[in-house]
Amino acid sequence: MKKIYLMAFGLLLSLGLNAQITISNSGFENWDGAPELDPTSWHYPTFGLGTADTLLGQGFTCTVGASTTPGAVNEITTGSPEGASHCALTTSTFTNGGTVYLYPGEIITQSNSTDAAYEVTFQYRANMQPNDTAEVFVLAYNGSFQGTAYAEVLFTSADNAGTFQTATATFVGNFTSLAGYQITVKSSIAAVPIEGSTLEIDDFAISTATIADPAMNVVGADISDNGDGSDLEVTFDAATDETTVSTYRVLAITAGSSLLDYSQAGLPYVDVTPDGSASYTVNFTAVDQYVEVVGTSASLQPIVENVDMDIIVVSSPDGTNANTLSTSTSANPVTLTSSSGASIGEVEKNLTVVYPNPANQEVNFKFGENQKVSVVNIMDITGKMVNTVTVNGQNILTVDVNELSEGMYLYQVIGANGEVITTNKFVVAR
Repeated sequence: MKKIYLMAFGLLLSLGLNAQITISNSGFENWDGAPELDPTSWHYPTFGLGTADTLLGQGFTCTVGASTTPGAVNEITTGSPEGASHCALTTSTFTNGGTVYLYPGEIITQSNSTDAAYEVTFQYRANMQPNDTAEVFVLAYNGSFQGTAYAEVLFTSADNAGTFQTATATFVGNFTSLAGYQITVKSSIAAVPIEGSTLEIDDFAISTATIADPAMNVVGADISDNGDGSDLEVTFDAATDETTVSTYRVLAITAGSSLLDYSQAGLPYVDVTPDGSASYTVNFTAVDQYVEVVGTSASLQPIVENVDMDIIVVSSPDGTNANTLSTSTSANPVTLTSSSGASIGEVEKNLTVVYPNPANQEVNFKFGENQKVSVVNIMDITGKMVNTVTVNGQNILTVDVNELSEGMYLYQVIGANGEVITTNKFVVAR
């Protein structure tokens, strides 16, 4: 599934910390020692010929301006906001004769927690050079080490202060197939780091998320023949616990795509306020838009015909019982179709009519004269296939539904070349 940034920014919220995700040496109290004062359980990425440790062991010296320090990452044992020590990362110059390297201070650690995260907080004191940027980046990743969510804090000279401050960043993304977290702290992410930029950090904490209950059984259907968004109807079942949900937000997006941040402003949602109903129906309008994803680009476009769209229902958290949104996606894409400008007779030649609907013991599919149908697939609301019926040239197909439980079902009419002619729904009721 493609994950696309439409507009990328993190929200800075504060609802208070919940349970904590374990981060080894989160207070920087444990240090390994020479040649560089290494915080235990953290490690260094490889730069050029090796890590900063390696260079120091090869006879390099580390300088920051006119000062000499043990390395680009150091233990500070005075003025710590938590415990007896904290960590300072400084963009430094390593020299050995005529060989010179400019390295930012950088440390990385991982947590194998599979709990969904809400926000990261830590203490910092910055002394950044002009035109330089430091970063704290926490990545949630899946079993293939692909990022699924992140929290990020950036620091510039505008953040410089003589005393420690608290930084907070809310996670953006989702936690599907979560395998763990990677935390990276770096004194510079500029293309050309600037010597002397320093970021001091202490007291890391990642709080777990309380996730809003998701909507269920999301279905999009083509209900009319106007050639625009007014053809689109969405139905879904309520979340199990609606006290966790402030608003359901319904979005259409190019089939097979996903956004990293569903909380961002500007998305073309249709909002629904929970009212205790068992299910909800949303009718889009002629002016409504969907998120079109092409390659790695996303844009807002009018809802039109012949576009495969997934329907996503976002459960926005209420802020008290939940602090993190959840999403539910339709089991099958919906495609709007019509025969605009044709006579009523021509339109009927291209339509599949399903009756009776609701069905009791059997349901009939009457195919239009111009439709070359090979198969009708019937799925339950989760997308699980429950019946596949071959069409042998007949224009009316009768299907026994006695074995199907009461409820809503999806059907796909498949053409002679394997194309999906139409997707819609019918109900079994007794």
